Amino acid sequence: MTSPASPRQSLRWWPCFIGGLLLPFLAFLLRSWVPPHVATAAAFVVLWVGVGFYFLRFPPSSSWRMPRWLLGGAAGALVFGALTYLFPWL
Repeated sequence: MTSPASPRQSLRWWPCFIGGLLLPFLAFLLRSWVPPHVATAAAFVVLWVGVGFYFLRFPPSSSWRMPRWLLGGAAGALVFGALTYLFPWL
């Protein structure tokens, strides 16, 4: 069993929390120009890359790597876009 993370380790991920809070607002702004599923995916990518650039300067852990982060962002954008396309009321 793993030991719980210390509060100091958890605070390293605060940019992800801020990005998660901003995602719905950015997607809502983009919906006036593009379809909702594209707006959601684009907002996710923009915030994911922005947080990634912050983590280039201040990595949250020693195992953090930019290529893995970008692949995760691409997968997340596909999932968010597909969910918004399949379930437009989300």
